[in-house]
Amino acid sequence: MATIISSNSIDRDRIAALREQKKIAREVEAALEAKKQADIEEKKRVSDHRIATKMARINGTEPPAPLQVEEPVVEPEVVEEPVAETVAEQAPEVEAKKPTRKTSKKRTKK
Repeated sequence: MATIISSNSIDRDRIAALREQKKIAREVEAALEAKKQADIEEKKRVSDHRIATKMARINGTEPPAPLQVEEPVVEPEVVEEPVAETVAEQAPEVEAKKPTRKTSKKRTKK
């Protein structure tokens, strides 16, 4: 990745804030994906056990041992800092111009 060197400190601060914000967003996204994968694996494990139990009942064999309930792991909450708000406060606001009315010249018949 090319490093961007800005001419003033405000732009450098903005760039650093955006990089930090993206880094936090990637971490949150990775944590959500890991949780999603863990949920999918848990559902598959429960489903496989249920199917094995039913097949054992059909075949007349001994069913598998009951599943051990896993305690949910409490993950620390990710606290996001309002980085975007500080960047927005530094940027100057541009007022929108009102559209002007276009008037046309009255045409007269010749």
